[in-house]
Amino acid sequence: MRKVLFLSLVIFVFTLSASAQQFERIGISYKQVMDYLTNFFQMEKKTQVFGQDRYMGTTSDKQADLEVIGDKGNISSVTLSLRLSKDGKLAERNNTMMLRLLKNTVPNWKDSSNWANNTLEQITTASKNSRSIIHENKKITMQFFRPLNMVLLIVEHKHGGVAK
Repeated sequence: MRKVLFLSLVIFVFTLSASAQQFERIGISYKQVMDYLTNFFQMEKKTQVFGQDRYMGTTSDKQADLEVIGDKGNISSVTLSLRLSKDGKLAERNNTMMLRLLKNTVPNWKDSSNWANNTLEQITTASKNSRSIIHENKKITMQFFRPLNMVLLIVEHKHGGVAK
């Protein structure tokens, strides 16, 4: 229950940080995001965030959550939360979902797998628990929440989702 409340708080804070301004789209459709991920997540339409549609799903084992915000034709952001094992490792299936989400949302980024795996290692073993990179018009952020042994992967517009 504590993890669910924390994840809800993290997602709420993330969406509040963008305030109620116009959101930039990232040029990817909901269908593209979900390519090869529909077997893992049962997505449901949830309450809108600042007037934008929001879809959320959880894996059957409750080890991963996915949130997609924006119009289905051109979304604004995607957040994937993954629980690590007790020894601090990412299960192979969760790693596969993380890498697939990057391929779906940043399809021209040839080095996405290396960045993701290296970043995961860095943020879970070092004192810095967050790392971001800009690729094309997208900002990709990976954050580690040590108390919950959870990693968030966020893909949004390079301006943080808010129109500049």
